Amino acid sequence: MSDESPRPFSLIPQHIKPVSRTLQSVSNSDHQSSLDGLAAGGLTDPSLISSDANSPNTYLSRSNDSVGGLHFAGHHLGSLSCYYGIPIFSKDGRAWVRSRTGDDFTFVPNHVQWSSFESTDLTATISADVLNYLPERHLVELYVKAYAESPLAAIFRIIDPEDFVRTIDTAYGQTQHAKWRVVVARFSVCAVLAFFSAVIGHVLKLDMPFVDIESLRKTSHALVDRCSSSPPTVEALSGCLALHFLETARGDMQTVDHLVSTCARLLFNLGLHMTPKMTGKTSRRDDQMVDLFWTCYAMDKEHTFRTGRPPMIIDEYCDLNLPTKYLTNMSNPSAGLQYFHTDLRLSMLKAKAYRSLYSVAAQQKSEIEIIKTIRELDEELEQWRLSVPAAMRPSLAHQEQSRREWSMQQLQSLMLRMEYHYVTAIVHQASSRCGSWAGNQDVIAEGISSSLAVSVAASRSTLLSLVSTTSTFPRPILWVLLFYPISAVLTIFCSILDDPSSATAQSDTKLLEQVAVILTPDSSDPSAANVNINAHIQVGFAREVARLARSAICKAQLEA
Repeated sequence: MSDESPRPFSLIPQHIKPVSRTLQSVSNSDHQSSLDGLAAGGLTDPSLISSDANSPNTYLSRSNDSVGGLHFAGHHLGSLSCYYGIPIFSKDGRAWVRSRTGDDFTFVPNHVQWSSFESTDLTATISADVLNYLPERHLVELYVKAYAESPLAAIFRIIDPEDFVRTIDTAYGQTQHAKWRVVVARFSVCAVLAFFSAVIGHVLKLDMPFVDIESLRKTSHALVDRCSSSPPTVEALSGCLALHFLETARGDMQTVDHLVSTCARLLFNLGLHMTPKMTGKTSRRDDQMVDLFWTCYAMDKEHTFRTGRPPMIIDEYCDLNLPTKYLTNMSNPSAGLQYFHTDLRLSMLKAKAYRSLYSVAAQQKSEIEIIKTIRELDEELEQWRLSVPAAMRPSLAHQEQSRREWSMQQLQSLMLRMEYHYVTAIVHQASSRCGSWAGNQDVIAEGISSSLAVSVAASRSTLLSLVSTTSTFPRPILWVLLFYPISAVLTIFCSILDDPSSATAQSDTKLLEQVAVILTPDSSDPSAANVNINAHIQVGFAREVARLARSAICKAQLEA
């Protein structure tokens, strides 16, 4: 297959009209979409399954219904939860699963998260050992040097290594600063070292001295609230970003939620949403300020899509002129590694997609307006895809990669491909909210069906990419990326339930079974428990839907 893979709409089944052709045959009408609620940005984001009406998780399901819901082909399946990274199926959603499979969910991890909350002693104080913990200075300097000399410095642009020397000096009492500045510096040092040691150990595989990441995490969390009540500083923001990336990798989304809001507050208090030329101020740290803003911006849009919650950094209040270094890198057709941990233009497209399809205003759109918006966003996604340097350009259709030793460029390419698949799936799955699935508006329904087919194709490509890279990347890296395959698993599962006799149902079910096996942590690997705290729950969900998908096919065959 050539690099110029087919446009998303060319991947849909031939018997379904593409949205573009459907639009030509439909005039503006009064057809209004019957939206049960705002289908939040993380439409295929996973959550909790609870059959106990009195369980705390049922309460979470009710509260989240007011924010957004999970939909597929006109079915309202439930709502979102960021506790575990798996879906909360509603009563109607579980009834639909039972009607298609003849079975019900048996995997119900009700107790795990809430047991940790119930055992929390709210009166407990933080020990002095935790508050005063500080690693040996030479370890900090060693890891900062390794970061500065690695590709990570271009990807995770959270510190300036030269400026960070002053932060280290302050943390270790070698400067004359107010006590609050020392606390902020200690927080920043602990958080940055915790993240660097984790990512350098798991990703770069460098032979580095042991660092007690758990002690660093505890101290960072003990100090972050104290930093929040201090005047805003770049050091505090750098520490919060480092802690955010670490907790995102661990799958602790409740903590991530808190850190995203803290980062946004610091960003605006520091004035980073405006470039120096807009504020009339210039300094040697201008480049770092711009890097911190865009890192926060991309982080905020990613969090919105994962949780379905509105963004905290609103485009209209920010200067969105892209950094010069980033533009220079993007203009190089042979560019390998990209700047930042994601493509900034894709982050801007995420913001537009959320606004256009999942905001409160989007609820008022007619079905034809929803289809038109999906098509426009699809075209913008394609323009973005073609603008990505060839070495990093993703394709919607899965392409087999040659088996070789993995590199940082391959990892970035995989992450960008999965993110592109996910955004494509979210954009097109907005059609699932439309009421025409249950009506007789055949022309509109065909357009909606074509859009959903693209969403399923994108999700399938995500899982195929995961399967094909299993032997290439270290297992901990795959667990860090769990969000993308679990989201795709839900979409493919719903597609099988919707038509268990389809030509792809058998192969898709085998794919779900493969993914469940691939994601299952190796009990003999000591790193398994430290990478993603919810990995066992997410894997349990993946195994459960694979089992139910097989049941749906068997039921359909018996009834044929």
